[in-house]
Amino acid sequence: MSRLVTLFLAALALTSVASAQVISTAPDQYQVHYFSNATLGDTINITNTGASGGIEPTGNLCANVYAFDPSQEIISCCSCLITPNGLASLSTLGDVLFNTLTGSIPSSISVAIIGSQQATCNPSTVTPGVLASGLRAWGTTLHVLPTVTPTAYTMTETEFSGSDLSLTELIRLTSTCGFIQADASGYGLCNSCPESGAAGAAKKK
Repeated sequence: MSRLVTLFLAALALTSVASAQVISTAPDQYQVHYFSNATLGDTINITNTGASGGIEPTGNLCANVYAFDPSQEIISCCSCLITPNGLASLSTLGDVLFNTLTGSIPSSISVAIIGSQQATCNPSTVTPGVLASGLRAWGTTLHVLPTVTPTAYTMTETEFSGSDLSLTELIRLTSTCGFIQADASGYGLCNSCPESGAAGAAKKK
């Protein structure tokens, strides 16, 4: 499966004529976070501030989630509908790593979230014209405590970091996710925000 993705991305690189131009500088339209020890209970909490509209359905946002292994390979994607002032949670193990493209479950991952307004949330059909502001996301991650035997962990929760979004990055994410949806035999499709409410250190799946 990994070989198929490599070949697909190589073809995409050869055929794409898009430049690396920045298409969004709004920090909440494209956000990233890392998770260490992701198989032990890390979580992602996402809310909609109402910045793109405070009432349903015009203010609804799609949180388009893309997960990467340490080798920068996209291993899963999904999309979550979040209403104004709503709150949704994902477990890295139970949702994001539930059904990876490669079949393996890495212990560390990075996660990108793109905010959009679409009639139907779909991480493979996000375009520059549907990018939207108003998402906020936080992630909990476990860190090994040094010089402690047996191994013990401490948990931290930090906000996702906003970043510029380039057209080539958007094309890569959406095209790879489209490949996953069409040709990966069901692999690489993570669960989409199965629970409402914020999840903290106690949540494990």
